[in-house]
Amino acid sequence: MSLQKKCNFRWSCRFPAYLILLGSLFAPDSGILAYGAQEKGQEDIEAKANKNRWLALPIIYYTPETRWALGAFGGYLFRTSRKYPDSRPSSLRLMFEYTQNKQWMFGFFPEIYLKNDEYLIQGWLILSKFVDKFYGLGNATSADISEKYTSRITNYFLRLQKRLRPHFNLAVQHEYQNNNLIQTEPGGMLAPQIIFGSEPSKISGFSLITNWDSRDNIYYPTQGSFHEASASFFRRGLGSDYNFNRYILNLRKYITLQGPHILALQGYFSFIAGDAPFQILSYLGGPLLMRGYYLGRFRDQHAAALQAEYRAYIWKRLGVAAFVGFGDVANKLSQFVLKDLKTSIGLGLRFAIDPKEKVNFRFDIAFGRDSSAVYFTATEAF
Repeated sequence: MSLQKKCNFRWSCRFPAYLILLGSLFAPDSGILAYGAQEKGQEDIEAKANKNRWLALPIIYYTPETRWALGAFGGYLFRTSRKYPDSRPSSLRLMFEYTQNKQWMFGFFPEIYLKNDEYLIQGWLILSKFVDKFYGLGNATSADISEKYTSRITNYFLRLQKRLRPHFNLAVQHEYQNNNLIQTEPGGMLAPQIIFGSEPSKISGFSLITNWDSRDNIYYPTQGSFHEASASFFRRGLGSDYNFNRYILNLRKYITLQGPHILALQGYFSFIAGDAPFQILSYLGGPLLMRGYYLGRFRDQHAAALQAEYRAYIWKRLGVAAFVGFGDVANKLSQFVLKDLKTSIGLGLRFAIDPKEKVNFRFDIAFGRDSSAVYFTATEAF
């Protein structure tokens, strides 16, 4: 289960590709480390695959929310037991980023596999300062009315996962976030501290998560599916300033049409019951969900989105993509109206930086309703 699957915290939506990509692309058993080593023989390749190692790499990407971002990534990759040489490598990773919008983030990301991948301990601890935009709440907010705000955030989560049967996993997670708005616009919507989350606030809660993952490749699936359901419960008795529940259903299906032509489908649904800070509310936008809209451009208690993407390699490492999406947010389920659905459409280019594992850099141009966006990052949106 990757950190990209869950995007509640702002930074996790902005650099998901690199957190996943860098930890696996340069893992001891990655295709890049083994690239060009075929002539040395299988024994040499296997010896490399089982060897613990350190790594350090630069980071660069672009999204509308950050503009250009630069950073550094380092980590230690290892296996917890020599009894299972084919198990996934565990890792302890550190990352620092600074963006053109004067945002910064420092994070620690452990991912430890035990007993031949039957158990997984995964989490993060992130300290950040983030300059963001707030458009208000609801599905009819105006793009002309937005305000900037700056947050200092401490975010933590720890997930314990067990494989119950092939493709099926069960996990328990604890999540904590401390948000402090250190700067808002005078006279803006957030300045009076009436909206939940505009005052210094904390959330703390537990989640139960199940997923089914039968994809043939986690970076560029050509067949199979990934389905995940989670129920989260935040309570004052656990250190939260708010009582609310959050339910997320993420459904993905991948179909090989013919040869290199792939159709990827996604249905994403987020429901919140209770009073949650605006940072945690269901949303649309960003590099993963309804591209073409600023991340959080629309937010409310509930969100629903359907996305489809055509993908194909057209020449050696070069690929193309075309995508479309429909979605909306609402305060009540009865307020979802078909004619009010927001649309997302766009085209993209792909370049395989690891053809064996099919890991791509992606360049997307996306258009929403009265908005557009450009993304330069890594791995697919879903």
